[in-house]
Amino acid sequence: MEKKITVILVTIVAIIAFVSVMAFYHQARISEGYSRTAPAGGYGDINGDGVINFGVQADDPFLAYNFFKQYITPDVNHDGIVNNADTNLVTSQWGKSGSSYWIPEDVDLSGHIDARDLYYISVFWNRTECQPSTQDRINQLNLVPGVNITFDTHELTRRIDVDNNSMLSFNDVLLIEEYAKGEINEFPVEHITNHPPVAVLDKNRYTGAVGEPVTFDASGSYDPDGDTIQYRWAMFSIDGYYTDWTTNSTFTYTFSLPLKNVQLYLHVKDSHGAESVTNARIFIYENITPPVADFTYTPANPKVGDVVYLNSTSYDPDGYITDYYWYIDGKTAPYYWHKDITYIFNSSGNHVVKLTVGDNDHLVTSKTKTIVVGQPQPPPTPPARSKMTNAIMVVALVGFIGTSLVWWKYERYKH
Repeated sequence: MEKKITVILVTIVAIIAFVSVMAFYHQARISEGYSRTAPAGGYGDINGDGVINFGVQADDPFLAYNFFKQYITPDVNHDGIVNNADTNLVTSQWGKSGSSYWIPEDVDLSGHIDARDLYYISVFWNRTECQPSTQDRINQLNLVPGVNITFDTHELTRRIDVDNNSMLSFNDVLLIEEYAKGEINEFPVEHITNHPPVAVLDKNRYTGAVGEPVTFDASGSYDPDGDTIQYRWAMFSIDGYYTDWTTNSTFTYTFSLPLKNVQLYLHVKDSHGAESVTNARIFIYENITPPVADFTYTPANPKVGDVVYLNSTSYDPDGYITDYYWYIDGKTAPYYWHKDITYIFNSSGNHVVKLTVGDNDHLVTSKTKTIVVGQPQPPPTPPARSKMTNAIMVVALVGFIGTSLVWWKYERYKH
């Protein structure tokens, strides 16, 4: 019996020793880290150092995960604040599927426009620090010691989407890790010969006047493979007007007649001949005048806690006002779309109020005023007692004490 127990104990000790040695070996491998030369397309190489690392501080899988999880863009329309306008854009694309970084309404990077996108917008509601994934935002990753990322959003997403399913996911992170560890020798995306370019216009509506040049900007267009792209512009409502292919991303045209709802088409083509197209609307007016934005506020010298009435006095010389947008200290105000609103300031000092109005010709102007808010009125202090009042109170107190002593002695004598 003792012999069996001894054998069992020895076996257990051996197993523990083996597990400990393997764990130590695994930890040693991790502490040493893994490193492999990145493929020719730079896939998986997030920081652009030419290699794919894993198991070291700020390795490539870590950077990839941080980018697509922490750098979502709930500010869908890129106006600097998350609000109802972003919600409207998401609902307008409801049910749409496709590339998570080609469809700005896909806030959660799932490849689908659904309720989760609205959830993320609600989480960041009225926040102004959720700017799009611009280079400044990407540079926040540089706070990690030893990391210096110079790629823009499109290049980063191209390098991370190694499984080539047109959306960023945790599967991309796992594939980058496996490549660094030598468990795979190539990424699925390397089997794809070419991706089409993406056509992007700076506006979806252009407004101008007869005889004045209008510039269309397609510099936001890009090719996922990094190929050089060419541009071609077409306006079929103007006798089938179109341009030749050019490498110039901007196009300027002067209209000689008023036009309404003309369709502008932008075609982009990469060096392999793959094309894509997007469109916008053009409105050209004759002798149009922009609206005049202005407003008043009462009281003239508000204090913290006061109800301040903000009333628009805006007007349009040749039409009518169609839209109102109120901003207070850089953020949209409650009920910002109303002509007149009220607001209560919770802090003293200078507060910037901005009103932007749009008219029926799709022209907009703004008016900004600084409202100085004072401290609330302190409660009145009770009046100080006069010297005569104090003397009377002292005499009364002494009289009370004296009377009490006399009464006390009388009661003792009586008993």
